[in-house]
Amino acid sequence: MPDITALILAKSDVGNQAAKLADSVCVGNERSSWLDRATVTIRPTDLIVEFDIKLRNQAGIYVKNPITGKNVRVGTAFSDTSTAKLTGFMGSSCAIQAYTVTSANAIYQVLGVFATFLVNSGPLKLVLTNDVCKMLHRQALTSTDFVRFSAHELASSAQDDLTYNLDCCLKAFQDISNDVIDCTVPIALTDQGKKDILQQTYGIIVDAKSNFNLHVRRGEIPGWFQEDAIRVPQQHVECLLSTNDQPLNIDFTVAPVVNIVNHKAVNATVNMDNVTGIPSYLGEILKSKVNSNQQLCNSIVDFVNQRLDVFIPGGTPKER
Repeated sequence: MPDITALILAKSDVGNQAAKLADSVCVGNERSSWLDRATVTIRPTDLIVEFDIKLRNQAGIYVKNPITGKNVRVGTAFSDTSTAKLTGFMGSSCAIQAYTVTSANAIYQVLGVFATFLVNSGPLKLVLTNDVCKMLHRQALTSTDFVRFSAHELASSAQDDLTYNLDCCLKAFQDISNDVIDCTVPIALTDQGKKDILQQTYGIIVDAKSNFNLHVRRGEIPGWFQEDAIRVPQQHVECLLSTNDQPLNIDFTVAPVVNIVNHKAVNATVNMDNVTGIPSYLGEILKSKVNSNQQLCNSIVDFVNQRLDVFIPGGTPKER
């Protein structure tokens, strides 16, 4: 369960509302309440957000200082702290649609007012929709930036966020004795990339790694090159997001198509599909983001144009 406490406190009014609970459900002249922890659990069908609210009943004993006239705390009459856990179930809208409240203290199992506030909170809805849900597929998108290796060497990239190794696949292509090319391109974040992802996600995601798995028969490769396009058959990609709790595995496929006009690549599509490891509606959002990402498509076009003569002697599929 990745910890999203810092994100919730920074970008919503949940912290303030949790603090106000003390006035209505706690007793004592030093009563208090606060958001102790917020977490998100990613399941194949939905997301679960849990809020742990600490509630303290406390009364301090004060006496007046005869010299200064000010009250001085000399002890505690009573003090106890309990936790109430509100569990919200997030559907396709990335907003809490249902909830439950549990606590070891039966008094706090009826925090309906606070639960209703959470469900109806506009700022919280924005955080859940724009930061929590979208962050998951946005960081999955960051993991899929392996497509950028199609544009240029990351070592010379201005962003310096990713690193990859093509050696395995280059050797597999060059060894003509292999009828089947079966290789993996590992993609990882650089130290700068890890720093960026940590900052962008409020410390929730600390690293991301992907493996682009290529598996094709050598004899099938000429069929990729057609009169007006290069069509790569569906390939499998595995991504691992390291969070501040449990890791998150996201798998998907890509089947890039590059359109050729007058011996030149003019546009491309990624054709991402079959996303697993996250709820299906987040998978659909991720697919939409990747498949409509013009920067990724332009990168593929640039890569093909830089290497068209290598892939296709003479510079055109027809002449291959």
